[in-house]
Amino acid sequence: MKHLLWVLWCVGFMCLWGACTGGEQPEKEEPRLPDTPSITPSTPSDSTSSNDSTITPSSIIDISKVNTKLCNSNASQPAQNLYAKMLSVYGKNTFSGITECNITSNDFSNAIFSLSGKYPAIVNYQIDSINSADFSDLSKILLNHSQNRIVAISWNWLTPSSQSDNPQNYAIDSQFSIANALIDKTWEFKFLIQDLEKVAKLIDKLRQADIPVIFSPLNSNKPNSWWTRATPLHFTELWKLIYDQLAVRHQLNNIIWVWTANTESFNNNDIKDWYPGKKYIDLVGVNTCQSTQNTHNTFQQVYTSTAGTHMLAISACNTIPDPDKALTNGDIWLYFNVLSAQNNPFFYNSIEYWSYIISHKSIITSN
Repeated sequence: MKHLLWVLWCVGFMCLWGACTGGEQPEKEEPRLPDTPSITPSTPSDSTSSNDSTITPSSIIDISKVNTKLCNSNASQPAQNLYAKMLSVYGKNTFSGITECNITSNDFSNAIFSLSGKYPAIVNYQIDSINSADFSDLSKILLNHSQNRIVAISWNWLTPSSQSDNPQNYAIDSQFSIANALIDKTWEFKFLIQDLEKVAKLIDKLRQADIPVIFSPLNSNKPNSWWTRATPLHFTELWKLIYDQLAVRHQLNNIIWVWTANTESFNNNDIKDWYPGKKYIDLVGVNTCQSTQNTHNTFQQVYTSTAGTHMLAISACNTIPDPDKALTNGDIWLYFNVLSAQNNPFFYNSIEYWSYIISHKSIITSN
């Protein structure tokens, strides 16, 4: 009798739940680690050219599955416009991109222009050593934006190894504890917030200039990076902390969020575990700098892991994938981002290969 009453009670509860939710199950959300402090949001003020192409959409990419809106429902109009532009070319063309050696340089971009008479469509700035970085001079970024080039920022977050470390002696292989860093009032947590405040100030300056930013934090796949040594839950909670601080607290609505999947160390199922969720990212990237993998196989791996719901890009690379092979294989990345080496823009890709890339019918450049 008691068992029957229990069953009836459960059925009644489920019916009541269905009535309250319209019969739909709520979206599954990973449990949060210790809460970040409650924060009152501040109130902000809120052409690229391409080579002609008659390429038909890739048979691998199902455009209908791709999210058509940015994860931030309050995304600025410039960010929405840039995302719409990306959607319009995805599966057909690839934006060319490079990373400048520092935030006050356009040397790499200028070298490509001197070679081809065209600039890369995306100019990325890496801000790893943020503790000692000076963001007072943004003239190069403003220049790129004024000339219709897309601005991107990548951030492989360097940390001290202990509370007493000289802040200048950051090391990517430090024993910085991500577990402690996600607990309020620890020195590690305070460090995270302090650095996020510096990033926020940089991106806010760009927001005030109506500049949308492709933002790619933690895009290194090196196994000794402090975020790759964490568990998937620690990593996703770190990502949510970054998002909450920048998008929620500071209302930086000019960001297009790029999560870089670790294809070096994980298989398809593992990649899913490290995925922060569609509420927190817009694009999925891969880092092929350390890779010996075939980029076609990498594309298929990440596309399958994320069910094709995000546009796929190369967050960082040394060698640029051959666009002819991409057209043949159907793995047309949204963009590539080439790193420089030893202050030599042609260290990884020869002048001849760059000439081929920049003039290719599927590659988008900026005049």
